[in-house]
Amino acid sequence: MAIDGEDSGIDFNIDYHSPPLTLATFNILAPCYFRKGGTLESADKEAYEKRHEQILNTIIDLNLSKEGGTEYVDIWALQEFWFKPSFVKMYEDHLTERGYSHSYLQRDSGRREDGLAVFFNNKKLELIETSSLLHDEVGHRVALLLDFRLKEKNGRFILITTHLTFPHSHYDEQILRMEQIETITSGLDSYISKNNLKGISVLLCGDLNSPVKKKDPVYIHLTDTCKFSSTYKSLHGNDAGCTHYNHLRQEASADFIFLRNPKEKKSRDRLIELNPITAFLHPR
Repeated sequence: MAIDGEDSGIDFNIDYHSPPLTLATFNILAPCYFRKGGTLESADKEAYEKRHEQILNTIIDLNLSKEGGTEYVDIWALQEFWFKPSFVKMYEDHLTERGYSHSYLQRDSGRREDGLAVFFNNKKLELIETSSLLHDEVGHRVALLLDFRLKEKNGRFILITTHLTFPHSHYDEQILRMEQIETITSGLDSYISKNNLKGISVLLCGDLNSPVKKKDPVYIHLTDTCKFSSTYKSLHGNDAGCTHYNHLRQEASADFIFLRNPKEKKSRDRLIELNPITAFLHPR
């Protein structure tokens, strides 16, 4: 997705269980790390506010209704969310009045300036609990688990979002990123066991910083070992060839929404099954 001439990734998905539930994942490129013309964007307040106003307009204006009305995305999972107070306020001012609540997780227990943000439709969703699945010592990365109840169906599902380490080296690509995703999936299993949620549907999304044009061990771990499926691939036959341009200006297929519906169902009165009906990149 291009915002003001700069490229970032967004993957978009609709998971249906009457009424439809919509989810988008987006690395919004924190101004404290994003370089523009050799200078950090955070040094130019006018520039970063303009770019993020455009991102907010995309979030607000994206029209999903086939009838032509306005239907906001239910869940926005944002990576590289900047925790500068005025920046946080800008997002909250725009989204709170439109019915979004939020959950945040900053990296390095607040010692780093960015992290994860999830904005969700509080009329449709109740947040039961949150949990941090990936701790700062594993490459200074975090993962946020949100245990939701879909109010109309009175059923629960789990959402996880994360932003894995960029593969600057073989170690980062093959070892550190694997350690990160294994920590996440192990933490997920522990949460499910602790809360007696065997059979719960899980959505896992974010920027995996997948290596360019290589088999990704993280992807293989999620799909082969943990039995997740890429919603985009499920509906299109293949994953998107490019979801964003990385900082090296390389095309990367790195932004994903994965879904797992376990075959064994327990506590069916409390759980719902999610099934993808469409998945696309925005703009199309």
